[in-house]
Amino acid sequence: MGQSVIVLPLQAEKPAKASVLVRVGTAMTYVRLPLGASAALLIVGDAWLLAAALVALFVIVDVLDGRFARAGGGADTAERRAADAIIDKLSVQVCALAVCFTIPIAVMAWIPILIRDIIQGSVSSLNISRSGVVVAGAPWHRIFSLSVAVWGCAVLLTVNPRFELAAMVIALGCITLFDYVRQSQPYFSRVDREFAQTR
Repeated sequence: MGQSVIVLPLQAEKPAKASVLVRVGTAMTYVRLPLGASAALLIVGDAWLLAAALVALFVIVDVLDGRFARAGGGADTAERRAADAIIDKLSVQVCALAVCFTIPIAVMAWIPILIRDIIQGSVSSLNISRSGVVVAGAPWHRIFSLSVAVWGCAVLLTVNPRFELAAMVIALGCITLFDYVRQSQPYFSRVDREFAQTR
Protein backbone atom coordinates (compact mmCIF):
# COMPACT_ATOMS: atom_id res chain seq x y z
CA MET A 1 0.00 0.00 0.00
CA GLY A 2 3.03 2.27 -0.17
CA GLN A 3 2.25 3.51 -3.67
CA SER A 4 1.16 7.11 -3.81
CA VAL A 5 -1.84 8.78 -5.38
CA ILE A 6 -1.62 9.70 -9.08
CA VAL A 7 -2.39 13.37 -9.76
CA LEU A 8 -2.81 14.66 -13.32
CA PRO A 9 -3.36 18.35 -14.13
CA LEU A 10 -6.09 19.22 -16.60
CA GLN A 11 -4.55 20.28 -19.90
CA ALA A 12 -5.00 23.98 -20.60
CA GLU A 13 -3.74 23.56 -24.14
CA LYS A 14 -4.29 20.79 -26.65
CA PRO A 15 -1.39 18.29 -26.56
CA ALA A 16 0.57 17.37 -29.66
CA LYS A 17 -0.91 14.71 -31.94
CA ALA A 18 -1.19 11.44 -30.05
CA SER A 19 0.65 8.32 -31.21
CA VAL A 20 -1.21 5.28 -32.52
CA LEU A 21 -0.79 3.45 -29.18
CA VAL A 22 -2.19 6.43 -27.26
CA ARG A 23 -5.19 6.57 -29.62
CA VAL A 24 -5.72 2.80 -29.22
CA GLY A 25 -5.58 3.15 -25.43
CA THR A 26 -8.08 6.01 -25.51
CA ALA A 27 -10.40 4.04 -27.82
CA MET A 28 -10.19 1.08 -25.43
CA THR A 29 -11.27 3.36 -22.60
CA TYR A 30 -14.38 4.48 -24.47
CA VAL A 31 -15.29 1.07 -25.91
CA ARG A 32 -15.95 -0.09 -22.35
CA LEU A 33 -19.09 2.08 -22.27
CA PRO A 34 -21.01 -0.04 -24.82
CA LEU A 35 -19.52 -3.18 -23.24
CA GLY A 36 -20.99 -2.23 -19.86
CA ALA A 37 -24.35 -1.26 -21.39
CA SER A 38 -24.47 -4.54 -23.35
CA ALA A 39 -23.73 -6.54 -20.20
CA ALA A 40 -26.59 -4.77 -18.40
CA LEU A 41 -28.99 -5.51 -21.27
CA LEU A 42 -27.93 -9.18 -21.25
CA ILE A 43 -28.56 -9.35 -17.50
CA VAL A 44 -32.06 -7.95 -17.94
CA GLY A 45 -32.55 -10.38 -20.84
CA ASP A 46 -31.58 -13.29 -18.56
CA ALA A 47 -28.43 -14.15 -20.57
CA TRP A 48 -26.25 -14.08 -17.47
CA LEU A 49 -23.46 -16.33 -18.73
CA LEU A 50 -22.90 -14.11 -21.75
CA ALA A 51 -23.10 -11.04 -19.47
CA ALA A 52 -20.36 -12.56 -17.29
CA ALA A 53 -18.19 -13.03 -20.40
CA LEU A 54 -18.69 -9.35 -21.30
CA VAL A 55 -17.81 -8.29 -17.75
CA ALA A 56 -14.59 -10.34 -18.01
CA LEU A 57 -13.80 -8.68 -21.36
CA PHE A 58 -14.56 -5.29 -19.78
CA VAL A 59 -11.98 -5.98 -17.06
CA ILE A 60 -9.32 -7.09 -19.58
CA VAL A 61 -9.85 -3.94 -21.67
CA ASP A 62 -9.82 -1.84 -18.46
CA VAL A 63 -6.44 -3.28 -17.46
CA LEU A 64 -4.94 -2.78 -20.94
CA ASP A 65 -6.21 0.68 -21.93
CA GLY A 66 -3.88 2.65 -19.65
CA ARG A 67 -0.93 0.45 -20.59
CA PHE A 68 -1.49 1.22 -24.27
CA ALA A 69 -1.91 4.94 -23.55
CA ARG A 70 1.35 5.07 -21.58
CA ALA A 71 3.23 2.80 -24.02
CA GLY A 72 2.59 5.38 -26.74
CA GLY A 73 5.41 7.48 -25.35
CA GLY A 74 3.29 10.18 -23.77
CA ALA A 75 2.15 10.71 -20.23
CA ASP A 76 -1.32 9.59 -19.30
CA THR A 77 -3.82 12.46 -19.49
CA ALA A 78 -6.23 13.75 -16.89
CA GLU A 79 -9.04 13.61 -19.45
CA ARG A 80 -8.50 9.89 -20.19
CA ARG A 81 -8.22 9.08 -16.49
CA ALA A 82 -11.42 10.98 -15.71
CA ALA A 83 -13.26 9.21 -18.54
CA ASP A 84 -11.84 5.88 -17.33
CA ALA A 85 -13.18 6.42 -13.80
CA ILE A 86 -16.60 7.64 -14.98
CA ILE A 87 -17.04 4.72 -17.39
CA ASP A 88 -15.98 2.22 -14.71
CA LYS A 89 -18.38 3.56 -12.10
CA LEU A 90 -21.28 4.05 -14.51
CA SER A 91 -20.92 0.54 -15.94
CA VAL A 92 -20.71 -1.06 -12.49
CA GLN A 93 -23.79 0.79 -11.26
CA VAL A 94 -25.88 0.05 -14.37
CA CYS A 95 -24.98 -3.66 -14.24
CA ALA A 96 -25.69 -3.80 -10.50
CA LEU A 97 -29.06 -2.14 -11.03
CA ALA A 98 -29.85 -4.72 -13.72
CA VAL A 99 -28.97 -7.54 -11.28
CA CYS A 100 -31.26 -6.00 -8.65
CA PHE A 101 -34.20 -6.24 -11.06
CA THR A 102 -33.75 -10.02 -11.13
CA ILE A 103 -32.49 -10.56 -7.56
CA PRO A 104 -34.13 -7.77 -5.50
CA ILE A 105 -32.30 -8.74 -2.30
CA ALA A 106 -29.01 -7.89 -4.05
CA VAL A 107 -29.89 -4.23 -3.43
CA MET A 108 -28.54 -4.77 0.12
CA ALA A 109 -25.05 -5.19 -1.35
CA TRP A 110 -25.48 -2.64 -4.14
CA ILE A 111 -26.47 0.38 -2.00
CA PRO A 112 -23.19 0.57 0.00
CA ILE A 113 -21.16 0.36 -3.23
CA LEU A 114 -23.34 3.05 -4.82
CA ILE A 115 -22.89 5.34 -1.80
CA ARG A 116 -19.13 4.72 -1.84
CA ASP A 117 -18.90 5.66 -5.53
CA ILE A 118 -21.03 8.80 -5.02
CA ILE A 119 -18.69 9.95 -2.22
CA GLN A 120 -15.57 9.30 -4.32
CA GLY A 121 -17.16 11.07 -7.31
CA SER A 122 -17.95 14.09 -5.11
CA VAL A 123 -14.38 14.27 -3.82
CA SER A 124 -13.05 13.91 -7.37
CA SER A 125 -15.32 16.75 -8.52
CA LEU A 126 -13.95 18.95 -5.73
CA ASN A 127 -10.40 18.17 -6.86
CA ILE A 128 -11.25 19.21 -10.42
CA SER A 129 -13.26 22.33 -9.58
CA ARG A 130 -11.02 23.66 -6.82
CA SER A 131 -7.51 22.63 -7.90
CA GLY A 132 -7.84 21.74 -11.59
CA VAL A 133 -6.46 18.23 -11.12
CA VAL A 134 -7.73 14.70 -11.63
CA VAL A 135 -6.72 12.54 -8.69
CA ALA A 136 -6.69 9.00 -10.06
CA GLY A 137 -5.88 7.28 -6.79
CA ALA A 138 -2.97 5.04 -5.92
CA PRO A 139 -2.40 2.04 -8.23
CA TRP A 140 -3.32 -0.40 -5.45
CA HIS A 141 -6.85 1.09 -5.41
CA ARG A 142 -7.50 -1.01 -8.54
CA ILE A 143 -7.94 -3.98 -6.19
CA PHE A 144 -11.39 -2.61 -5.33
CA SER A 145 -12.43 -2.42 -9.00
CA LEU A 146 -11.16 -5.94 -9.58
CA SER A 147 -12.98 -7.24 -6.50
CA VAL A 148 -16.24 -5.71 -7.80
CA ALA A 149 -15.68 -7.50 -11.13
CA VAL A 150 -14.97 -10.83 -9.39
CA TRP A 151 -18.06 -10.44 -7.22
CA GLY A 152 -20.15 -9.42 -10.24
CA CYS A 153 -19.03 -12.46 -12.24
CA ALA A 154 -19.73 -14.73 -9.26
CA VAL A 155 -23.25 -13.31 -9.01
CA LEU A 156 -23.83 -13.72 -12.75
CA LEU A 157 -22.53 -17.30 -12.82
CA THR A 158 -24.42 -18.49 -9.72
CA VAL A 159 -27.48 -16.18 -9.79
CA ASN A 160 -26.81 -15.61 -6.12
CA PRO A 161 -25.94 -12.25 -4.43
CA ARG A 162 -22.94 -13.89 -2.69
CA PHE A 163 -23.21 -11.68 0.40
CA GLU A 164 -20.01 -13.06 1.97
CA LEU A 165 -18.06 -11.91 -1.10
CA ALA A 166 -20.04 -8.66 -1.22
CA ALA A 167 -18.96 -7.92 2.38
CA MET A 168 -15.30 -8.20 1.37
CA VAL A 169 -15.91 -5.94 -1.65
CA ILE A 170 -17.62 -3.34 0.55
CA ALA A 171 -14.76 -3.48 3.07
CA LEU A 172 -12.20 -2.96 0.28
CA GLY A 173 -14.34 -0.13 -1.04
CA CYS A 174 -14.29 1.59 2.35
CA ILE A 175 -10.51 1.19 2.70
CA THR A 176 -9.76 2.53 -0.79
CA LEU A 177 -12.27 5.38 -0.35
CA PHE A 178 -10.71 6.41 2.97
CA ASP A 179 -7.25 6.39 1.37
CA TYR A 180 -8.50 8.31 -1.69
CA VAL A 181 -10.10 11.01 0.48
CA ARG A 182 -7.00 11.22 2.68
CA GLN A 183 -4.66 11.61 -0.29
CA SER A 184 -7.02 13.99 -2.12
CA GLN A 185 -7.52 16.31 0.84
CA PRO A 186 -4.58 18.62 0.03
CA TYR A 187 -6.05 19.29 -3.42
CA PHE A 188 -9.65 20.01 -2.50
CA SER A 189 -8.65 22.07 0.53
CA ARG A 190 -6.10 24.22 -1.35
CA VAL A 191 -8.74 26.80 -2.26
CA ASP A 192 -9.94 26.96 1.36
CA ARG A 193 -6.39 27.73 2.54
CA GLU A 194 -5.89 30.37 -0.17
CA PHE A 195 -9.24 31.98 0.71
CA ALA A 196 -8.34 32.04 4.41
CA GLN A 197 -4.99 33.74 3.64
CA THR A 198 -6.69 36.55 1.71
CA ARG A 199 -9.07 37.41 4.55
